[in-house]
Amino acid sequence: MSVPEKEHEWLQQFVGEWEVVNTGAVDLEQPTMDTKGTLNSKMLGGFWVIKEINVDVRKIAVKGIQTFGYNPERKSRSARGAIR
Repeated sequence: MSVPEKEHEWLQQFVGEWEVVNTGAVDLEQPTMDTKGTLNSKMLGGFWVIKEINVDVRKIAVKGIQTFGYNPERKSRSARGAIR
């Protein structure tokens, strides 16, 4: 079984719970909108950070999940995510 490398330890800084607040627009011709919510991140097996986000955008609940890790074969970080 693989052992986490130094680069995997770097991921630990993203583990925790945060309140998130953002103001932005889809494009410059649209009005800005405020979003508020939470972001919870945890390590999976010492290799991956799993991020879960729950925010309200114009009173619509938006949920998302993202994996963030390091690929030692490619020597690069990688992330994948989805929202609904």
